[in-house]
Amino acid sequence: MSTPVSILFVCDDNSIFSPLAAAMVRQNLEGKIKTDSCGLITDELNPFAFGIAEEVGLSLIPYFPKTLTQVDVRPYSLCVAFSAQAAAQARAQYLDAGLNPVIEFWPLPNPSAVQGSRKEVLAAFRACRDALKQRIQARFPDLWPKY
Repeated sequence: MSTPVSILFVCDDNSIFSPLAAAMVRQNLEGKIKTDSCGLITDELNPFAFGIAEEVGLSLIPYFPKTLTQVDVRPYSLCVAFSAQAAAQARAQYLDAGLNPVIEFWPLPNPSAVQGSRKEVLAAFRACRDALKQRIQARFPDLWPKY
């Protein structure tokens, strides 16, 4: 796989997966790849996502929730979608812009669906963060300097 020059991360509500992924790329690839995140709808950043990011020195600030329709997809050579619906809507938006999209679908379990104690929910969010890190490191091995 070739290394993209820019990545747009798209999830359903722009509150967990896409902000975490964009922050990981932005912080760890140090400007080598332009990145942004959006969702099919916008929501506030999930507080657990913020907490598990801080645990590993990852900053989600600045974070501005936005929808896919609010983003100009043209500058992004790769779109990573975290749900089938996000992939389909991103594909449609790229095609509407006259582009032949490169879209990768990275399904991950949604930690916000976990019911249980605070400890169990935090464990689910940490597992999500770590799985996301592994996916990004595997996809961009030559560019990954730290984290």
